[in-house]
Amino acid sequence: MSKPPPLTDHEINLSVLIENLWNGKRLIISSVVLASLVGFGFSQAPQPQLYKVNISYETSKFVTNLICNEDGKCKRLILPAFMDWETTRKHDVTSLSLSTSTPLDVTEYEAQFELANKTITDNIYTHAKTEVSFVDAELPEYLYDSEYYFGLTMKHKKVISFIDAGQSAITFVSASVSKIPSKSKVLRNLTISAIFGGLISSFLVLIRSAYLKRKEQLTKT
Repeated sequence: MSKPPPLTDHEINLSVLIENLWNGKRLIISSVVLASLVGFGFSQAPQPQLYKVNISYETSKFVTNLICNEDGKCKRLILPAFMDWETTRKHDVTSLSLSTSTPLDVTEYEAQFELANKTITDNIYTHAKTEVSFVDAELPEYLYDSEYYFGLTMKHKKVISFIDAGQSAITFVSASVSKIPSKSKVLRNLTISAIFGGLISSFLVLIRSAYLKRKEQLTKT
C-alpha cells in the first residue's frame, strides 16, 4: 500500500490541533474562568424594576356598528392617548397593556382613559349629527319618509339618541399596575461568557503555536 501524502502547510492536522489546544489548556481555562466572573458580575448589576399597566374596557354596541365598513368588518378602535400600548381582545372586553419602569398612579391612567373616552364620544356624536344634517340637506324632501332615507340616517340617529341619554363610546372596566417578576440572567450570562472566553483563548493559543512553529522552521533553515 502506498503511504498517504505528507501534509502541506495549508492542511490542518486534527491531532496537532488538539495537541496545541491541550498544551495551552492553562490559558484557556484561565480565560474561561475570568470571562465567567465578568459575566457573573454583570448579572449582579441592579436592573430597573418593570411594571405592567393594564386597562380593560368594553366598546358600546352602537360604536361598533358605526365604525363597521361595507364588508361588515369592524375597524379596531384605538384610544389616541394609548397608541403605543399593546391591544388584546377577549369576547367583548379589550385590554390595553404597557410595560414601563416609571408607572403612574392608577388614578392617573383612569383619568387619561376617561378623557380619551370623552373625546371619542364627542367625535362620534359630532360625526353622527353631521351625517344626518348632510342627508337632510341633500336628499329631496319627498324621500324623507322612504326606506332609503331610513337606511341613511337611522344608524346615526340611534347613536345620537344613545349619547343624548348619557351613554359613552367606551365603558371602563378596570385598571391595574403590577410588578413584572425579574428573570434571572445569571446562567445565561455565565454560559455566554464562558463560551466567548474559551473561543478567544483557543484562538490565541493556536496563533501562538503557529508562530512558534514558523519561528522554529526559520531557525532550522
